[in-house]
Amino acid sequence: VTEFSVCQYKPNDKTEKFDILSLDISANVRSRKLTDIVQEHYSQCDEREMRCECPGSANKTVRVTTTLSQAPDNLFIELRRYRIVAGNQYKSIQIVRLDDVLTLPSGEEYHLMGVTDHRGDTIQSGHYVTFVRSDSDWFLVNDNNVIRVNRDYVTSQDNVLLLYSKS
Repeated sequence: VTEFSVCQYKPNDKTEKFDILSLDISANVRSRKLTDIVQEHYSQCDEREMRCECPGSANKTVRVTTTLSQAPDNLFIELRRYRIVAGNQYKSIQIVRLDDVLTLPSGEEYHLMGVTDHRGDTIQSGHYVTFVRSDSDWFLVNDNNVIRVNRDYVTSQDNVLLLYSKS
């Protein structure tokens, strides 16, 4: 939900359906734990030149915050690892510690169910593999090969898409 801090006006057209939480980890994030990165994402304010629909506030810089008003049953989190600078691609190799149980700022809890990795140096090349949890076991799905893996193997510098399911 978007809200203007000047007058607390909440434009109805700015309420967006929550499909995926996209987090930029290609920049220097302060934490390496997913819970902290999510908390930081929801605590940030974005200052923009916007026209507020209240008397006396036209064309002022307003602080826009994002809040989660209703959490979905399945939470997809994209870890944006790639940056393009002067035509060159850079991949963040930062490892984000994935929480088995993720608590959102709303207090709702989610369990990690799946992780997709992109193994490659550029957006245009590489290979995707997926880790899937079944009960307490983790499996690596790599094309036609499916093997049981240790939970520690799931977290890597290649994680790009996470699936959490509401408790």
